Amino acid sequence: EKNMNNFTDQSRKLGIRQQSKQRKKHVNVPSSETQSLPSSPSRVLGLEESPLIDFVLRRYPQESKVDRLIKEHIRTSRDINVETLKMFLAKKLSFSPPSHLQILTVVDDSYIVLPDDITLELIRRDIRDDPTKEVVLHYRIHPSKK
Repeated sequence: EKNMNNFTDQSRKLGIRQQSKQRKKHVNVPSSETQSLPSSPSRVLGLEESPLIDFVLRRYPQESKVDRLIKEHIRTSRDINVETLKMFLAKKLSFSPPSHLQILTVVDDSYIVLPDDITLELIRRDIRDDPTKEVVLHYRIHPSKK
């Protein structure tokens, strides 16, 4: 056991020395050079970044067959469509198949079911046209699939 402790001590000391050498090799970049570096991955890769949208994805009030999401507030690309949102939701809730889920929103105090091909950007712009209000979407199992 004494030899084992000695080996462990030597191994630990060697690791500490190697880390110290690695730290000395790294040179701090002066702040003036930092500003000239690209600030986003899109500039590096030549890709255009999609604008983001914040929204709430909440269980439909009368729904009891599926769980609530742990985090209802979501930030994602505005280009995501309802079908992709259903796949995300099905994965998070361990529910299958995603096609049995419905995504709804409230318009004039009544719920409307959103089609699979509509994007979050169109929902924000055309359906929930007040930019000061939070976009709240609800999900449920399609009533005929229960």
